[in-house]
Amino acid sequence: MNNPFKQGSQAYAAFEIIERMVGISDKGVSGWVDLEQFDADLYHSTGKKSSGNGNTLIQNDRGLGAKFYVEKDKPIAKSSKQFTEFRLAGTKEETQKIHRKTISASGRCVFCGRSSNLHADHKNGRHTGIEDHEYQTLCQSCNTLKRERCRACAETGVRFDARSIGYNINWLSGDSLYNPRHGCLGCMWFDVEEFRRQL
Repeated sequence: MNNPFKQGSQAYAAFEIIERMVGISDKGVSGWVDLEQFDADLYHSTGKKSSGNGNTLIQNDRGLGAKFYVEKDKPIAKSSKQFTEFRLAGTKEETQKIHRKTISASGRCVFCGRSSNLHADHKNGRHTGIEDHEYQTLCQSCNTLKRERCRACAETGVRFDARSIGYNINWLSGDSLYNPRHGCLGCMWFDVEEFRRQL
């Protein structure tokens, strides 16, 4: 894809470096970028470092984050906010189109059936995707509930058990321990419709 940033800006240089290191698709999705190598290349190119973790260049609302969703790898340690890799996870414009399409296609919350205050929920909240099938429609209340369950899962290392809300199975795959590599796969909240189909 074409570089959307002003030539000569640090964001322009960063985009070019990412394109060269790992490639960027037409939808604005890149491979994972090693932060240390990125910093070295950026310094070589501009004379400035991104200054690593927390830098405005790789935040979600400035620099690269002004046009792209920026996904950061999991923290090095549970108590740490530092990360070692990041990637561009789609243009904000393309993702907003998918959100509108997801909501208009279903017209109702896939969990409770409400038809108001609808949101396009990214099925795997730990990663940002750019394809239609990676989203489901949830109302605001159910989306908030899902976020609370996901937060508890990440904090405790124990996956949400669907039997706690009346289902006869706990998850479609995996066990009770949360595995960051597999993300939310198999959890009822990951894909409510698919979970119900498999019952």
